[in-house]
Amino acid sequence: MHTPLIAAGATTIAAPPNTVWEYLVNPEHTRKYMFGCAPVTDWQPGSPLLWQGVWEGKEAVFVKGNIVQVKPGSVLAFTTI
Repeated sequence: MHTPLIAAGATTIAAPPNTVWEYLVNPEHTRKYMFGCAPVTDWQPGSPLLWQGVWEGKEAVFVKGNIVQVKPGSVLAFTTI
């Protein structure tokens, strides 16, 4: 039987929760640390999450996943494929 790989991480950031949240979900900021990619989603649990960017002049989806849990300002959990 195949066992799924689960990776989890946590970090402490010296910034107000609303600022951190803004950097996690706002495409203007995500492009800075996700290699030019922006999240495409409605941020609802169960919805797809696509990290979309441009490669060699063409739009592309680089990472796919699903939203697991969202509590604006405090929790963002998602899967990646």
